[in-house]
Amino acid sequence: MKPPLVRLGLLTKLNLLAIGSVVVTAVGIATLLILQQHNDEHARLANAGSAVAEMFAERAGPAIDTQDSGALAQLAQALAVDRDVAYIAVLDARKQLVFAQAFDVVQVPTRNADTAPSRTITGTVRGIDGHRFVEALAPIAQPSVAGSPSADQASRPSAGPAGYVRVGMSFDRGWAKLKSSTLTVAAVVGALIVIAIEITLWLQRALVGPMHQLIRAARAVGYGKFDVQVPATSQDEVGLLTHTFNHMTQKLSESRSQGESYQHTLEEKVTQRTKELELATAQAYKLAQHDILTGLPNRSLLNQRLRQIVAQAIRDGHQVACLFLDFDHFKRINDTLGHDAGDQLLRSVAQRLTNAVRESDTVARLGGDEFVIVLPGLDPEKATFEIMGVLGRVRESFLAAFRLGDQTPTLTCSIGVSLYPLDAGDPDGLIKLADTAMYAAKEAGRNSYRFFTADMNARVQARL
Repeated sequence: MKPPLVRLGLLTKLNLLAIGSVVVTAVGIATLLILQQHNDEHARLANAGSAVAEMFAERAGPAIDTQDSGALAQLAQALAVDRDVAYIAVLDARKQLVFAQAFDVVQVPTRNADTAPSRTITGTVRGIDGHRFVEALAPIAQPSVAGSPSADQASRPSAGPAGYVRVGMSFDRGWAKLKSSTLTVAAVVGALIVIAIEITLWLQRALVGPMHQLIRAARAVGYGKFDVQVPATSQDEVGLLTHTFNHMTQKLSESRSQGESYQHTLEEKVTQRTKELELATAQAYKLAQHDILTGLPNRSLLNQRLRQIVAQAIRDGHQVACLFLDFDHFKRINDTLGHDAGDQLLRSVAQRLTNAVRESDTVARLGGDEFVIVLPGLDPEKATFEIMGVLGRVRESFLAAFRLGDQTPTLTCSIGVSLYPLDAGDPDGLIKLADTAMYAAKEAGRNSYRFFTADMNARVQARL
């Protein structure tokens, strides 16, 4: 089965998580620091501007009353040493500009005061010609005069300040500090990102590396290779997973070995049982077609072979001879020596008959002391000569006595001969006519042979 496609790997997720966390944290902290620095700088400028405005308002009272611009200029010049003061402007009680002095800008803003406060107001941020200022507005108290008031004093409002002082504190230096701080923070964030990448690479080697080994080992197990082992390099959950995986592969390997052993044993047993079955089948087949006592073909196998021999003789134009043998007075052997001796004698008879015939001939036992010999492939011109040769060897094989323990009996036999196709045209008829000829041999005095003749059938029919 094909493994699923990994769209976003674990390593990528770890990288994104680590780098994202570092970036978000660094940016958040940097933003807070910059905002804090901005607020601190604004508060510092506001406080300084308020102090300068109040100080100037205290000293500018007489000068505003007499409209003495020179005195105001001398007072303002003392503020030139303060780099934070950008400009100063003095307004009368009617909020009209009386005096203005710029220190750090091209032009002093001519805007009149929007309000007429009775106390110092600070914190107003103004933008002028691309510059930022924190402005402080302080009232100038009415000077105290002995005697009757003058006409100008009479023309001023009876209550309220004599004028106002506007002091502008430059925010450019603070802004430059903020920019420098921002660059520093950016460098710190970049360094943190590099550190985060190094950490993720270390995590890859420490965490993802063993997991990749586990993945490769799992694929090997999927392909049937159970002897894989993954080295455990840690004592954490990954190490426990590796140990569990190795234990699993070990058990699988042992199970496969046991299964292979069982399979091998089963195959051996199946092979052994198959051989035994084949031997038993062959033995059963042999027992079904062979005589149990002598091992010779029985009547069933004789009929089968005789049909094949006759069919071959029809194709080749040959003759087939059937010799039917019955041993004379065999019953006396069983009666005098016993059936065991008779069975032993029959086995010896079968052996002598097999040795007396040709290799192509068939010797069969029909039952009792009756045997049949089939001589196939006889040339019609030489058939009688070949039959007589077999008859001679068979009869000679019984001239010697048999040895049954301390007994040495002798046997003679009566033989009847029939020929295909001269006497019979089918296997069953061939055996039947040979049997008829055998009885004719017994009637002739036993220990002889007779070829079947037509008058034998006539005599048999007459007896029936």
